[in-house]
Amino acid sequence: MNKAKAIQQEKANPNHDVITLLDPSSHISEAYRRIKVGIEFSSVDNINKVIQITSSNQGEGKTLTLLNIAVTFAEDDKKVLIIDMDLRRPEIHHAFKAVNKDGLTDYLGNDLPLSTLIKHSKNKNIDFINSGSKVPYPLKMLNSTKLKDLMKVLRDKYDYIFIDCPPILVVSDALIVSRFSDSCIFVVSQIFSDRKSSIDAVKYLKNNHVNVLGAVFTNVTRKNSDYTSYYYQYDHYYKHYDESPKNKKSSNTTREVSK
Repeated sequence: MNKAKAIQQEKANPNHDVITLLDPSSHISEAYRRIKVGIEFSSVDNINKVIQITSSNQGEGKTLTLLNIAVTFAEDDKKVLIIDMDLRRPEIHHAFKAVNKDGLTDYLGNDLPLSTLIKHSKNKNIDFINSGSKVPYPLKMLNSTKLKDLMKVLRDKYDYIFIDCPPILVVSDALIVSRFSDSCIFVVSQIFSDRKSSIDAVKYLKNNHVNVLGAVFTNVTRKNSDYTSYYYQYDHYYKHYDESPKNKKSSNTTREVSK
C-alpha cells in the first residue's frame, strides 16, 4: 500500500478514539458486537482465548478493530488483556493515553516485574501491555522463551487476550506470535488494500497453519452517510457499518467475522 495513503488513514483518527466506548449505542458499535458473537460461536468446539489481529499492510485499521472488539467482550464482564506486539510501530499506548515505557520489551530484556508490566485502563475489565522501548531485533524478543512463559501465566489471568501484530506481508512477526495464539482475525481495507495482497496474506497465514477465524472489512466506500458523531459519519446498512472522516466521502465498513 502507498505510504502516503497509510498516513492519511492514520490521520483519520489521530486520537485513537474507540467508538464502542464513545458511543456504545451506535450502529457501528453494534457491528462490533456481531463480530464478538462470531468469535464466541467459533469457540464452541475450539479454544479461542488468545486472538491475534493482523492485516496485509500498514494502515488498514487493525489496531482500532482490536480495541473495539476488546471493549465488546469487556461489556459482557469478561476480563480482557490487550497486548501490543507490534514492536516496530506500536499504537496501543496512544489509545490509552499512556507513555510507552515499562512495556513488553522492557519486561523481556530486563527484570521488570509483572505488576509493573500490566497496566490498568479506566475500564475495570480491560488491562493492557504496551510495547515498551524500541529494540534492534524485534523477532528475537517475540521468539524468546520468556515471552512464551509469560503468555502461559497471562492465560490463567484473563478470559480473552487480544494481540496487535504487525502486517503479515511487511514482516514475519505475526507468524511468531501465532505460536502462542489460538486464532487470528484478518483486517482488510477496501480503500487501501489490493485484492492480490489480501489473498496472498491469507494464503501465507493458512500455509503456516495459522487459524484464521475470518476477516473484518474496513473503509468500505458508501455515499450519503447521514449520522454524524464525534469525528465520523455513520450509515447503517444491513450487516455493515460505515465510518468516514469529516469532509470526506469514504467510510469504514466492518463485516462480521466468518469462515
